[in-house]
Amino acid sequence: MHHSGLASAPFFLVSCIPYLATKNSGPASRVASVSFLVFLLSIVVCFLASAASVSIARYEVIDTLRAGENTCEVLINGKPTQNSKELLTVLRSFRISPAHHSHPTHAIDVRVLYGSRRLALRLARDSDDPKEYWVFLPKYRITSTSEIGRIKTSAFDSY
Repeated sequence: MHHSGLASAPFFLVSCIPYLATKNSGPASRVASVSFLVFLLSIVVCFLASAASVSIARYEVIDTLRAGENTCEVLINGKPTQNSKELLTVLRSFRISPAHHSHPTHAIDVRVLYGSRRLALRLARDSDDPKEYWVFLPKYRITSTSEIGRIKTSAFDSY
């Protein structure tokens, strides 16, 4: 995701306010002002909806991982693993991490199966720190491309 547009948007919006204020009053000016406010509110609503979606998904994953028994089965890229209990412990360690100037690279599909519950995650190795993995929840469109957390581990190095 490119953040330069997001970073420059407030400056653009703030610079529009004096322009709109200096325009002649009248119906055209009111339409421009209302259009500007609708545009601004739609951006705020989109940011809030995105943040709420990621947060809800994060808690869903946390709840599912905590509810899981230690006798689950972990599949990586569709293949069963020998160390499911250890990998479940690693997956439970995912946290929110401050952003830095890197991006996700090599992706690993992880499925956790226990009882009737199923959890599908995608882990992507960080471009700068090979021990850091970005966690995505492909179940939802927004969380399939927006990380819900990160894990620091070497448990997935061989995948």
